[in-house]
Amino acid sequence: MGKKKKVLHVLNGLGFGGAETWLLEMVKRNKGEAQFDFLLTGGVERELDNEFRNLGCHLYYIKYSGSHIFKFVRSFKQLVKSQQYDVIHDHEDFVAGWHWLFLLFQLPPMRICHAHNSMVYINNYTKSIGRKWFYKTGKYLNGLLATHITGTSNQLMGELGYNNNFFRRKRIEPLYCGAAPGAFKFNSNTRTGIRQQLGFAPEDKVVIFIGRIGLTRENEINHKFPEFAFDIATQMAAENKTFRFLFVGEKGKLGADMENEVKRKGLENNIFFTGKRKDVPQLLSAADLMLFTSIIEPFGLVLVEAQFAALPIVASDIITKETVVFPELLSLQAIQNADKSQWVKAIQELLYSGYSREGFAKMHEKEIDGSIFSTEASYRRLLKTYQV
Repeated sequence: MGKKKKVLHVLNGLGFGGAETWLLEMVKRNKGEAQFDFLLTGGVERELDNEFRNLGCHLYYIKYSGSHIFKFVRSFKQLVKSQQYDVIHDHEDFVAGWHWLFLLFQLPPMRICHAHNSMVYINNYTKSIGRKWFYKTGKYLNGLLATHITGTSNQLMGELGYNNNFFRRKRIEPLYCGAAPGAFKFNSNTRTGIRQQLGFAPEDKVVIFIGRIGLTRENEINHKFPEFAFDIATQMAAENKTFRFLFVGEKGKLGADMENEVKRKGLENNIFFTGKRKDVPQLLSAADLMLFTSIIEPFGLVLVEAQFAALPIVASDIITKETVVFPELLSLQAIQNADKSQWVKAIQELLYSGYSREGFAKMHEKEIDGSIFSTEASYRRLLKTYQV
């Protein structure tokens, strides 16, 4: 095997996001093949920091911003020089290009740019001429200085322009974020327990939406399109009191406004905003259907998790087809000029189809465990990329 590879992951922080929870699973599966450390450019502690520390990772907090740029460059260079990393695995998309420039004369042998964000994020970011220049230059620097360019899906890399000849020579297969199938397998006892905790009756139909609702900058576009999901929820809950809707994710101002709307309409017993939750696998067992209304989705890890849980899904037709493990679980609906009545009809059809989750999970157990989106398969692909 050779000496243990030292790998520095670069990202904003270790919160409850899909990339962060995936990285935690990667660290848990590490049996000494590599040393995983983390440079956190947000400069502050987040929810999962202690879990990473307890698994032997070193965490370095170096804030990256315009007002801290010189301090960041100096501290970044000192860190890389002192630790002699074999690999820097940068999850900050086009900003990674600038990171390589800062390290120009002490670049490690392997430099991976791992794109996670869609063009919705890019368009939100590049609203000024200065930011557009910063984005384009950073992307160019990735093509020039990274040794490997990858993303969470082929669709994302194509969307971001990495099919271009200038980048193609550096491009490698996607590094899919994965999930642990065992954690998400449907469990009838868990279902009963969670529904009792939430005060739901056995006959209630529970629909779950997972994703950030309110954004930090309110003028930005949220590609999860929670407004449309909320519109569906309020209509269906008003028409049938056995419908329950769970909105799971950071609420922000928009979520708070939605909660006020729920109270105004007297739907407090039907529509719930849970905020961030650590028990998403259990909530998926408790639900009857997932509602996924994204207007663009380069890689929806939660879609994979729902399929591992044998949960039916009504989703927008723009989802990355790479994430479809079991087509029979998904009902895809048009999201451009969306017809709400068609979405409601699709939800009702799946909710009353007589589908057996236990039967499906048992029938497809081997396929779920052996999926390319399992954390075990994801970890093997990661080690292969690092050439361990």
